[in-house]
Amino acid sequence: MSLSHIQENLQHIYELELGHNVHDFLITSRELAQALDSSGTPQQVREKLLVLEDEDGLNLSLYLDQEIVSLFEALQHPREMDEENLEELCLALEGISHFVYLAWKATHDRPVTLLEMELQAEVDKFILLSDWFADNARQPAPGQLRRLLFKAVSYHEGLGHEEKKRYHDANRYAHAYCRRLESEFFNSRGREPLLNELRRFYRLSKQAKLDRIRRCEV
Repeated sequence: MSLSHIQENLQHIYELELGHNVHDFLITSRELAQALDSSGTPQQVREKLLVLEDEDGLNLSLYLDQEIVSLFEALQHPREMDEENLEELCLALEGISHFVYLAWKATHDRPVTLLEMELQAEVDKFILLSDWFADNARQPAPGQLRRLLFKAVSYHEGLGHEEKKRYHDANRYAHAYCRRLESEFFNSRGREPLLNELRRFYRLSKQAKLDRIRRCEV
């Protein structure tokens, strides 16, 4: 299964036109990723979207560890996923979610924050994995996928306070939103109501997204 499969899934779910293929921006060399990292404090991570904005526009590269790429491409079908390879698959999903979201925002000249990107990636992982596990005899029990994605989590030891808070906030907001999706749309109402909600949410500003989620938490 190619990494483009994830991008195609996301573009279908959210009705997006990008004109870019993630494979054209993919790098698997850790040394190259370190050299391209302009953050000032590069971390030893297995997935990272590398961004550099200059007078010529936005330059993107998606770094994924070769082991992650090999594992994903070895899958013949999403039904072959299970909890043992969930971490690696989530890293692939997260990286491509970041790429698609930032590319779409840039194409439409819309501002984007790191919190938005992390929040949307959490939602994307939940939606894609829910779809794929639905066709899997080893699918998690109801509610277990949310527990795996939003409760059984840990953060990189090298993260600073602000970074850790951003990941924690994205996790909390996404969990609240996905819990609402699960309760309201994962039933016999059909696929269209869920897709309509997801497409509206994707296009909201950061503040509008957070306001919508906070109403879910009340």
